[in-house]
Amino acid sequence: MATLEYEPLDGNTNSFRVLRIAPSNSFGRSPVVCKLEAAVWDTCEYEALSYSWGNHKHRSSILLHGEPFSVTKDLGVALEQLCLPDRVRTIWVDAICINQLDADERAAQVQKMGHIYRAAERVLVWVGPAKPVTELAFQQVERLYKCIDGSSKEAVDASSEEIEEIWKEDEPEEGSWVECLDEIIQRPYWSRAWTVQEVVLARDAILYCGPYTTPFFDLAEVLIHDVTRKYVNVTYGLYSYLNQTFALREKPEDPPSGLFGLAYAFRHRLVSEKPDKLYAFIGLLKSPSSSIPGGTFTIDYRQKPKALWMAISKETMSHHKTLLPLAMAQRDTNLMDASWCFNWSQHFRDPNDILEDQQLFWSGGLDDGGYYPLQGTVFSAADGLPARIQTDLQAPSVISVQGFTYGEVVAVGDSVFSASWGRPNYVQLFEKWESLVGGPWEEEQGDMARKFALTITGGAWTEEPLDWRAWNTRDCSQRVWDWKYWWYAETDDGTATSKGYKIRRHLDSEPHEQAERYARARDHACEGRRMFVLGGGKGFGLGTHTLGIGDRVVVLLGCDVPIVLHRRNWKRWRQIVDIEDKAKHYGSTWKVRGQAYVHDIMHYQGDLAADIKRGKVELEEFLVD
Repeated sequence: MATLEYEPLDGNTNSFRVLRIAPSNSFGRSPVVCKLEAAVWDTCEYEALSYSWGNHKHRSSILLHGEPFSVTKDLGVALEQLCLPDRVRTIWVDAICINQLDADERAAQVQKMGHIYRAAERVLVWVGPAKPVTELAFQQVERLYKCIDGSSKEAVDASSEEIEEIWKEDEPEEGSWVECLDEIIQRPYWSRAWTVQEVVLARDAILYCGPYTTPFFDLAEVLIHDVTRKYVNVTYGLYSYLNQTFALREKPEDPPSGLFGLAYAFRHRLVSEKPDKLYAFIGLLKSPSSSIPGGTFTIDYRQKPKALWMAISKETMSHHKTLLPLAMAQRDTNLMDASWCFNWSQHFRDPNDILEDQQLFWSGGLDDGGYYPLQGTVFSAADGLPARIQTDLQAPSVISVQGFTYGEVVAVGDSVFSASWGRPNYVQLFEKWESLVGGPWEEEQGDMARKFALTITGGAWTEEPLDWRAWNTRDCSQRVWDWKYWWYAETDDGTATSKGYKIRRHLDSEPHEQAERYARARDHACEGRRMFVLGGGKGFGLGTHTLGIGDRVVVLLGCDVPIVLHRRNWKRWRQIVDIEDKAKHYGSTWKVRGQAYVHDIMHYQGDLAADIKRGKVELEEFLVD
């Protein structure tokens, strides 16, 4: 199959190509007949396609300028369906309209994609072929949307009852429209990164499933409604995507942490090329020049991912004066020579995934508290002071940050792992942890017992009673191979169904809703962590399972939670892998272990700026790599 010779685009900053699809009555649908034309988007009437590219190995063919042109099978099916019977359809399709073999053109057009989707008359969202009851599913979606959209605050209860009744109007023997809708929202389209900006920036968006259509934003409203999760599997990745879509369409300003915050909010989105974990969201920025200040971060598909990840972390911390990337880097340890760098190559799991553990105490408001219970609490360990950071050091993997040491780890307890398909014996574990930190305590020492109870839930559980023994009653390991698990197992009340989103990621259930909420807060705080004791009577805390004796707990300016640091001496065996001459330049550096919860310093007591000015608090420089 011949390769199309693309004519270079002219120098006009608004220039691009559009695809003209010939009418099917004259030329048929298979193969689709079309041609490319150069145009200027602010004077051209066109629609833009939003779709998932599909498997690159599964190919189809269209006729482009009279010659066969290879496209993915998914795109080929979409074009056949979107072909109009009696008139030419003008559409923008990235895979065809951008010369994918020209890295410079790709980089330039990627920066313009936001403008292209904003200027389109409408965006056509293609999710794939229809199922037998797709038409009925879309009709029910429209009924649900009218109930949701038309419900006032006074009629919430009545509306919810009506919504529940619509969901229950399902007859599986005739084809379940609920199962059909559930299958549609699990399709690849809903997980792709590039589709985000394509609908956020759209004037209007129509969703196509085969020949059937429904307004995209009507469906989105239905999917993020609280009741919907009871019947179809609205994962956090999907919920966050749709919720953020509405927020971005309504907000006039960029998020506080710019591109980093946008990319993190959509971190569950999948890409074909790693750089698109960031590039896919540039078009969403209202002020790219202020959110991407330049420096070491540029759009370049030839740049290695690791260098790109380091560049965006540096730019975010320097420009926005926040150490959020450093504090969140604990989610992955692959970048061993830059522990402060958030690694976008890692696999992001849903919060109810059995392998997801060590949830963050602080994510800068980027995670939803409904799915991540630890994010419902606000901390201020650095009293809101901006980061003091230097990123242009001799070694690219080293940065300089400032803060103060709170204490040194002198003892550690057992760690908790969730990857073993269940919960540990929390009764025995908490007894060990309590003994490690000086408990159990007498009644007059109730403040210490309260601190312990808050620590093991990351400050997220404040409902009485705070005594951990009231909530942890199963003296067994809640795993399938522990026979006591089956002895203690609760029987179902008959209300559970296989439908909907399951908020828990463990095998066991809790006796009631309040206990379920406590268990989620406890699991998110403890899993992937261990209890530690600080020297000098500085108390105790909860930190990553990798921390050890001698590690420091520090408060860094620009970071709302304490951080555990581990000293690395580059003059010893590490010289073998020292390709940046760190031994010569620095001697030793600090590795980020992760976030910590130490109850007494989660909120700075006093005025930190004033305390620094009068010398009550002495700042230290930490060289972090």
